Amino acid sequence: MSPFVPRLPASAVLLCLLAACGSSDDDVIPQLTPATGASLGSCTDLTTRFSFANTTITTADAIAAGTLTVAGTPVGAHCRVTGTMYQRTSTVDAKTYAIGFEMRLPNAWNGRFFYQANGGTDGSIGTASGGIGGGGPLTNALQQGFAVISSDAGHNNSQNPTFGIDPQARLDYGYQAVGKLTPMAKGIVQTAYGKAPDRSYSAAARTAAAMHWSPHRAMPTSTTASCPATRAGACRSPRSPTWPATRPT
Repeated sequence: MSPFVPRLPASAVLLCLLAACGSSDDDVIPQLTPATGASLGSCTDLTTRFSFANTTITTADAIAAGTLTVAGTPVGAHCRVTGTMYQRTSTVDAKTYAIGFEMRLPNAWNGRFFYQANGGTDGSIGTASGGIGGGGPLTNALQQGFAVISSDAGHNNSQNPTFGIDPQARLDYGYQAVGKLTPMAKGIVQTAYGKAPDRSYSAAARTAAAMHWSPHRAMPTSTTASCPATRAGACRSPRSPTWPATRPT
């Protein structure tokens, strides 16, 4: 006769497993080391000092403190860099496409990088001040010392919405522009400050959130979306108690 083996209820087994897994070490939340900032060494010579594949730096201008204001608050001294990536002539519609960008590098950098996304069908390069849209804070990333990039996602306003005829333009708009721009931008940071960013972030609304959440590109390390395209119907007023919290990836 086989020996009697008592059977425990499934709930009791689950409790035992949970008790075995729980320990004081498991309750400790890992902490990141603080980001380390740096001072901007020089600006205007970035047009010659920086080189990256398929990239043309058009301008690098020193911007004096107070020249740019955000919500009436002056922004500190910084460097404004503009350029393009992957310029080409389409074999489909014969139009010239390129990923245009603007990057702003604060003189007093906090060690962080911020990818500023657009919305809708893109097509224009917004001032790279680091706003998150959707009723976010008035003190933007650039004012806080972030290095910030913005882009047109690979086409200009005159090409809206027919850029979609070109397959590569659709891919750049969909997600590839983010993957192409991010390593290039971090390279500019490395050249300008002598070190790579310790933290990287992006913020987006509606369509742009879907670009940054796509699994098929190299992305910044954390993304917040004020109104992601994949759940546009769930968007609420920032004053509403059901307004969603930001969602890091």
